[in-house]
Amino acid sequence: MKRYFLFFALCASVFAFISCKDSEVFVLQNIPFEAFFASEAEQFDALASPTQKAANGQLSYGSFHEKKEDVKQSTFEGITFPVKIKMSTLKKISSPEFTDESEVFEITTSIKGKDSTVRYSGKQNLFQSKKWSYYILDEEPKFYKEAFISNGSLSYSKIKGEKKNLGTLYIAKKENPKHTQGSEYVVYTDEGKTTLKFNDAEYSVDGSELNALNAVLVETSDGKIYGLTNLKNLFRGCEFGFSADSPLAGKTVKSLTFVTGKNVWYSDSFVLGESKKIDGKTIVKFNATAPVDFLL
Repeated sequence: MKRYFLFFALCASVFAFISCKDSEVFVLQNIPFEAFFASEAEQFDALASPTQKAANGQLSYGSFHEKKEDVKQSTFEGITFPVKIKMSTLKKISSPEFTDESEVFEITTSIKGKDSTVRYSGKQNLFQSKKWSYYILDEEPKFYKEAFISNGSLSYSKIKGEKKNLGTLYIAKKENPKHTQGSEYVVYTDEGKTTLKFNDAEYSVDGSELNALNAVLVETSDGKIYGLTNLKNLFRGCEFGFSADSPLAGKTVKSLTFVTGKNVWYSDSFVLGESKKIDGKTIVKFNATAPVDFLL
């Protein structure tokens, strides 16, 4: 009898060990653009050329780049986002783990001749780290992707979680695009011209407000979805645009989904208008008071 008891106790220990080893955890992880958008969109647009703006957290936090001695050589590589993953899969990834005890570091960038230094710590190390780098979260996030191995590579599900409805958005087309050689739009939350701003922005060690918007998914009336990314298509958290030769040109928007580090928001109702600069002052005028088709 004692022998059987020892046998079952041993089996239980082995089972507990295997279960623990294969338990699932939630992490913040650096996901390459291709892997992030593979389950979300038919196409995506990302800035491929080196730019110090990739290292400026006030403009591009939520994306990641590898650390460079010269920040002007920084290149966007992907998006940092919550992930549900098996511990056994996580341990196979040859990329660093960051904790709250990870180093505090500084990044200095220069825009229009003015230097700006921002200090980061803990999980914020992901901002200047390699793909697949991760930080283990203490609790389940509201939104996440599930990671799994497919054909020997790490793949990801669509974003899990119930999207929040932003209601009707007021979108003004800029008369003179500043960032792209195509079309640009400013997003407002009301006719009173309050620009769209997300309330889940993260802050650096020194109190600088970091960019909150990671990506935007544009669903068009033909059933396709396109991914927009920081500084290639997304600017100042409330503006987006694309080049004249983009596959989005001439499409009708069915919905816009805004992906931040903590939430996912959407709208399928739009009032359209125009934004002009007259004598140095921005004048915004909406063409109607009721939602209409949004033709890009």
